[in-house]
Amino acid sequence: MIIFNPLFYICSLICILTGYLKIFVLTMFIVFIHELGHIIISKIFKWKISKIIVLPFGGLIIFDERVDNNLLHEFLITISGPLLQLIITLLINNSLLNNISYTLLIFNLLPIVPLDGSKLLNIFLNKFICFRISYYILLIISIIFLPFIFRLNFIIILIIICLIKEIIISFIKYKYIYNKFILEKSLYKIKYKKIRKINNINNLYRNTTHLIKYKNKYYLEEEYINNYYNSL
Repeated sequence: MIIFNPLFYICSLICILTGYLKIFVLTMFIVFIHELGHIIISKIFKWKISKIIVLPFGGLIIFDERVDNNLLHEFLITISGPLLQLIITLLINNSLLNNISYTLLIFNLLPIVPLDGSKLLNIFLNKFICFRISYYILLIISIIFLPFIFRLNFIIILIIICLIKEIIISFIKYKYIYNKFILEKSLYKIKYKKIRKINNINNLYRNTTHLIKYKNKYYLEEEYINNYYNSL
């Protein structure tokens, strides 16, 4: 299912009325190529796509997948969009298209939710920091980097509004996402090669099997989580 964000229509209308139709068409072409890269690799790894949201500055693919999915798969799906965009840009070699594409590429790699740069940063953080803390760090960095794209330009302001909205939504969804992440550990019972001993259920890592300490004894994560939720 493809959904067009309301701000997309506003930006589109502004571009058409101000004589930037060609730039708008080329931008949408680049966005299509970019999202196609994500879709192709996600299909290879059999990730389920819930919906695609078209934003003023690109697209946002919502996957119906586990939070604790394979980090390597997530990295390859995330990087495939920018890579295909770069390859097509180099092959076409049109000056106007190149300028638009490289601008979008740099913008998209900023560590701001929900851009690809934030997803790559999140994957990196998840390798070394527990899920709960890495999530907060990602949102704080997103806020810090917002001023880097600010210019006194109406379309840029609309884009910033859209990004702020996504960051706020991510803050609001934090508890839901984290609880989903914990429950997945119990429901799917996936055994990862990496095993980590922790003292608190709030220190769970992605792509890791945990032994959680309780009263001087370590329990497998699914056993501990089941007991944890049953005691609530």
